[in-house]
Amino acid sequence: MEETKVLIIDDERELADSIAEFLELKGYKTAVCHNGQEAISTLKSFKTDVIICDIAMPVMDGLELLNTIRSEDQWNHIPFIFLTAKTTKDDMRLGMISGADDYILKPFKLTEVDEAIKTRINRSKQLLEQNKIDKHQREQINQLTKKEKQVFKLISEGLSSKQIAEKLFVSIKTIENHRYNITQKLNLEGQGSLLKFAMAHKNALD
Repeated sequence: MEETKVLIIDDERELADSIAEFLELKGYKTAVCHNGQEAISTLKSFKTDVIICDIAMPVMDGLELLNTIRSEDQWNHIPFIFLTAKTTKDDMRLGMISGADDYILKPFKLTEVDEAIKTRINRSKQLLEQNKIDKHQREQINQLTKKEKQVFKLISEGLSSKQIAEKLFVSIKTIENHRYNITQKLNLEGQGSLLKFAMAHKNALD
């Protein structure tokens, strides 16, 4: 199993080294930087899975680093956890608005860092898996015929077979045939599942 890589950024060198040593013992691979500018340089070669970062740092602080990372496609998916003594609501609000995923407040136990990393990694895996599922489902929808897509969109708007038939000037039987074909192509079971699926993906054809 591939090691989880963690980038630790804190101008308190002793603290940063302690976190790195602890995480290495837990099986992580780490890299340590002491300001945001160093972190940007390190990210170009160290493909990290999680970023642990202080807010108040020289040269480039944590908020500026976070904004830079969230603006870069190659990095904006990386979970970002602030490690900070700043506890005011304004600080926390600004960080979350900028795209931080979590906070660990100083002083803390090293086990809290491990727990926060595991939580973020699991969440990232879930999102990645869901994105794969969503992409597959969109591909399935796009394989429908033009008429099936039209029916699918009307189903997503909550219209009944009778209403769709009247809107498209065809028979109800024709619409029912389309519904059956759509259900088969999307690997769904039952008409109720088609309605639920269509409503959940009503923007797939926009």
